[in-house]
Amino acid sequence: MSHAEPDNHHRSLRAQQADLTRDLIVRAFRGLLETDHPDAITYPQVAEAAGVSLRTVYRYFPTRADLLQSAAEWFRELTDGARWDDPRSVSDLAGAIPQLGRALADDALEQPRRDAVAAALADVSRELPADEVRRAEALLSYIRSGRAWLVLHDRDGLDGDEIVAALDWASSALLEDLRRRNGSAKPD
Repeated sequence: MSHAEPDNHHRSLRAQQADLTRDLIVRAFRGLLETDHPDAITYPQVAEAAGVSLRTVYRYFPTRADLLQSAAEWFRELTDGARWDDPRSVSDLAGAIPQLGRALADDALEQPRRDAVAAALADVSRELPADEVRRAEALLSYIRSGRAWLVLHDRDGLDGDEIVAALDWASSALLEDLRRRNGSAKPD
């Protein structure tokens, strides 16, 4: 047994412990999200639920946005990689509606979502006037936000499946219209 083997094993064990600690914190946060709005959840609550120190929570998640992003990553894994926060194509927009509405309503995630929507719309809006593209980007960013989820849930009383269906329909209808108008706007 060489001297390097124990060091590699020790680092591997540390990495495993770090992954476990991170997972415990994210699971605790997700559990708290089931009953509380993210703004009402405190770091001490997360620490207690995870069974770790407050300092440990801050070490792994220095900001609330970091914690929310981890919840979003978990959701993406749960939904077989749906990329609501960073769509690579227009088709991702219609099918990847956030279901973590309360958590994802956080403003810290808004700009990355808007940037991803703009990039995904580029292919279906190249020939359209800039003001139309801007409105489409704004509307799709809103449709894909936690804020839209909250309105449909809290104000309109829709359940999660109804919200997903409504937002998916709205996204698809807008994208179909953009594709049609973009195609007819192309110069001959």
